Amino acid sequence: MPAHTVNTLVVTTTLADSLLDRLKKLVPTVHYHPDGNVPDAALAEVDVLFTSWLGVPRSIDSFSKTPNLAHVQLLSAGADKAVQSPAFLDALAHGRHDVSLGSASGTHVLSIPPHCLMATLALYHQLQQQVLIAQNEARWAKGTEIPGLDEDAYYVRSIRGKTVALLGYGHLARETARLFQVFGVTIIAANSSGTRKLDVGYIIPGTGDRDASIPSEFYSTSDAESLKAFLSRTDILIASLPSTSATKYMLDAEKLSWLPDNAVFVNVGRGDLVKSEDLLTTLNRPGGLYGAALDVTDPEPLPNEHPLFTHPRVIITHHLSGNAEGERGIAVDILALNVERLRKGEKLVNLVDLEKGY
Repeated sequence: MPAHTVNTLVVTTTLADSLLDRLKKLVPTVHYHPDGNVPDAALAEVDVLFTSWLGVPRSIDSFSKTPNLAHVQLLSAGADKAVQSPAFLDALAHGRHDVSLGSASGTHVLSIPPHCLMATLALYHQLQQQVLIAQNEARWAKGTEIPGLDEDAYYVRSIRGKTVALLGYGHLARETARLFQVFGVTIIAANSSGTRKLDVGYIIPGTGDRDASIPSEFYSTSDAESLKAFLSRTDILIASLPSTSATKYMLDAEKLSWLPDNAVFVNVGRGDLVKSEDLLTTLNRPGGLYGAALDVTDPEPLPNEHPLFTHPRVIITHHLSGNAEGERGIAVDILALNVERLRKGEKLVNLVDLEKGY
């Protein structure tokens, strides 16, 4: 791509003063409008827009208002809302591709993959049921009160020798694979192509699986038989997929029935991967899911009194697994990297395919 002079940055998301100071050293002019109301004078000169997960503020309905704009950088890893911004929809409608969109994918590898490991172990230990008795009844529980695979006695299930299946193999899944591999598990993965792909996005040093070498085998989510083979091997299913037309309700009651008996399911991607009703059906049938840890749900937020909230083998964490200490600083690191690449005419990291939505 041609080099682009970056003199003006517009920020429409909330940042600490220390992070704003970093940006002011990076770019000569920084306009800070966290309310999204950007004056026309700033729009006329902006080169890069740094914005929230919602994307370009809705008041900017066309990039004709931002003639110098080259790149929109998100604070968030998910881009499904941003690609629906009026300005990007208008650009697609008119065949414009001169303004790129970048995500902060990779920001959450320090929080969400450990959450996946924690949630899996909690389900295998039935930790949530032990905590409930202690907190709600303030007493010492007996092992026979903690239901598990054996109705007569509690025991901790071991993940050693189990197959951990990663549905989606982006930044989060790659770091999740790295963390799980020390537990003596078999790791497999599924993505749209069914092939190993090099990670060319932003990587925090020491994390992830850049060359996709950890999984022993890859499967394709685009091929029904491949997906069935993938799920049929799965003891621990961890989903980190974005919300797209291809992933919406990808899993249903039939596909969940392809899982081996007493598998567990962890979802840290998007809730509309599976309907809550199908999850409940699978949790409640004999030999169905042993447990589910849901950071995201369908719908989201989950309505008050929904049965998933009180299901004894479900852990719900309110879409908070990615709220990481220092995450905005990492997002600023990604922004700074892309600003420098713009100036040099180099390919940016974490570019979003506007048509795919990720």
